[in-house]
Amino acid sequence: MNIQKIDAVLAQVLVSADRLEDYQDRELGPIHFIKYLYLADLFFAEKHNGRTFTGIHWRFHHFGPWDTDLYQHLDSALAALGAVKKTATSQYGHEDYIRWSLRNSDAANSAAGLDVEMVFFLDRQVKRFANKTPELLDFVYKTPPMLRAAPGEVLSFEPSGFSFREADVFTQAKPIERTEKQKKKIREWERSARAHLAEKFKELSGKKQETKAVTLPLYDEVFFQAMSAMEASDLSEVAPGRHTARIDDSVWKSKARSDDVP
Repeated sequence: MNIQKIDAVLAQVLVSADRLEDYQDRELGPIHFIKYLYLADLFFAEKHNGRTFTGIHWRFHHFGPWDTDLYQHLDSALAALGAVKKTATSQYGHEDYIRWSLRNSDAANSAAGLDVEMVFFLDRQVKRFANKTPELLDFVYKTPPMLRAAPGEVLSFEPSGFSFREADVFTQAKPIERTEKQKKKIREWERSARAHLAEKFKELSGKKQETKAVTLPLYDEVFFQAMSAMEASDLSEVAPGRHTARIDDSVWKSKARSDDVP
């Protein structure tokens, strides 16, 4: 993996987060940095025939993209970029709660190696998700490399036409400004349409409604045999409590995950 490019992406993510309006959104954890790096690689690969930007060896691990070497690199890289680490005990009793954020640091210099397109992309994603873990993970899990792989497999970044576009000021519905002439024409169309519908309703109301035959259910021998079989079934209700369901591993490569991903 390319350490210089990884650190450049980390720096830009830190800078973008530091510009967020809500100060609580500016603190990011390791999982956020890893997912933003993954999205940067996916964005780059879609435009470069499957070649990723950082060269990270992404794998499907615990329902997400992961690389152990990257994880071990994060602490030293973020500290070198001037980020401050905050650690607290997790309320779930697992690992410590870790958050990184800038404190009067000029990490922008470290992101200077990124082109404008990548800077704009990362800034947009950080503004979109910030440190909202569920929303970020949900988006990542639905990307093509994740949907094509099963746990433990190396992720393929083969281009699929995936779009990161979301509704923005250019795509959101806007009120249409019409001239007085256009408004008058629309009112004429509406009056004409109402008159036409009223005439059709009057015409249909005057016609004799046809009586449709209703098919009654057939209670024959087959019906009673089926009812008897159901009543004689030895199926019992599931007892209340904790239960474990096993799902076959073939589900990872089934079309149930996505019919749209090649």
